[in-house]
Amino acid sequence: MLSELGTEPFEIESRITLRNEGFTDTVNEWDATYTYANGMKLVFRDQKKLPTGCRFIGDKGWIRVDRQWENHPGLVAEPESLLEIKLRADDLHLYKSQHHAGNFLECVRSRNDPVSDVDATHKASYLGMLTDVAGRLGQKLKWDPKREEFIGHDEANRLLRPQKHNGWKL
Repeated sequence: MLSELGTEPFEIESRITLRNEGFTDTVNEWDATYTYANGMKLVFRDQKKLPTGCRFIGDKGWIRVDRQWENHPGLVAEPESLLEIKLRADDLHLYKSQHHAGNFLECVRSRNDPVSDVDATHKASYLGMLTDVAGRLGQKLKWDPKREEFIGHDEANRLLRPQKHNGWKL
């Protein structure tokens, strides 16, 4: 199941607009596409371009997964009949979590893995950073997730570790 997502190299193309107010130059809007060797694409866009959540597109339609709250179903599909499919006992079942912080505390007590473990969260967190770098350079880049660096692009790799100002160090 999407095993390539955090383990296989991919190409990234990104268009961004920057927020240029005061001292900030952070990304305001983005539209990025990550393309894997097997043809799988991950499209990452801001909320102005796509609703929140994650949409999985298959040969029989699509399902969008998001948090569930008042007047928001959490799952939306086209066709809607996809929501009626029952998982078999041998299908992969993901457990449900309504609140990441609460789930984390529950897992501290139970010693179970949280729904969003540290490795998955780390990989998800760099999607925004990679979108930023590719957008600032305006170039298609290739990412190596094992080495956590852009392949053959020194300038892009320098942008991963921006210069600290006023003597700040980590």
